[in-house]
Amino acid sequence: MYATVIPAGEAARIIAGLTGVGLESRPDQFIDQVIAEYLRQGLCSLSQGGQPVYITRLTNIVRRQLAPLWPELYVFRERRWSLEEQHAEGDIHPDRVHRVLDILSDLRDFVELGEGYWLPAPVRLVTLPGSGRVLVVGGLATADLRWKLCPEVALAGFARTVPEGALPDTLRFDRSMWQPYGAWCGDPPADLKKWTEACIAHAQGQLRDSASNFSAFEIYAPWLRRGQPQYFRWMRFEDFIDEIMTPPRTLLLCRSIPGRLQVPRKYWLGIVDPKGLKREAPLPYGHARRLAYGMDLLYGVPTRAVWEDGTLVLRNWLPPEEHRILTAIGRETSLCPGRLPLRLEIGPEWRQFASESLNALGIEIKSR
Repeated sequence: MYATVIPAGEAARIIAGLTGVGLESRPDQFIDQVIAEYLRQGLCSLSQGGQPVYITRLTNIVRRQLAPLWPELYVFRERRWSLEEQHAEGDIHPDRVHRVLDILSDLRDFVELGEGYWLPAPVRLVTLPGSGRVLVVGGLATADLRWKLCPEVALAGFARTVPEGALPDTLRFDRSMWQPYGAWCGDPPADLKKWTEACIAHAQGQLRDSASNFSAFEIYAPWLRRGQPQYFRWMRFEDFIDEIMTPPRTLLLCRSIPGRLQVPRKYWLGIVDPKGLKREAPLPYGHARRLAYGMDLLYGVPTRAVWEDGTLVLRNWLPPEEHRILTAIGRETSLCPGRLPLRLEIGPEWRQFASESLNALGIEIKSR
């Protein structure tokens, strides 16, 4: 048996033809999209008959398949992340294959069963409001979707979309194939201000006395950090008191300071006095990021995003629902994936849709 050596460029063209990934993408985007397609193909192949697949079996196969072209994919971590690193706001040293796997999970293409086992999600169609296009969600590889569903299935970042009018009638009128947009995305509230006011009103009825003179926490104070990203709008209690002297009697968004025995952070709405936290009401972890945008809106100090020649630049993390949809339609071009600022290249057909999603969070969008 003889091995044939071919140039890397020719190998990339062969892979592009097999996976349906376009070579016009930037090199980093091309690699990530190829990894996504190999993960989809691998998981579908390994899970024949509905057999769950363990994560390392899947990722090791993908690494072995792609390492001859991109050897850096076969580099393993020398140690496990600490708990603090796992819950940090962004992965400092992301593993490329695992990062793509997490994105496919967030887009609902894959189903995590727990204890390290995965399955491909069934294929379904999701109408993207006001876009005229349909999101194709599921674990099948893009080439298989084009063969089984419609030749016009196209990649938009990691997600796959198709013009609604291009779908055959057998699919358009088969309601078993369709999933509501809210069920896929997470159903974010239509009116952020009303939702925020409802959260505050609910917390008012749940207030309870706090530990005496507890001050080891942070307060979200957007009115004191106008023009700053949300990360810098969080202040330690001592700094907050030093700056304003007399705290307001309204409910404030607070969070714990992470430590060795307290991961992940805890969030709550509370009333403070110069000595510390006075009363508090617990807040579901999943509400915290959206509530920060709601507080920005109530205090009249919105955050900003910027369009730079078709690239959306964000200096704040989005709630999971908005992050999911922008990841679906955009191609990340961040200098360091998984870290701010988040840069998403978004096609002209999606820019209005992306802007409306951000406007619903009260984000001001500028152009450069």
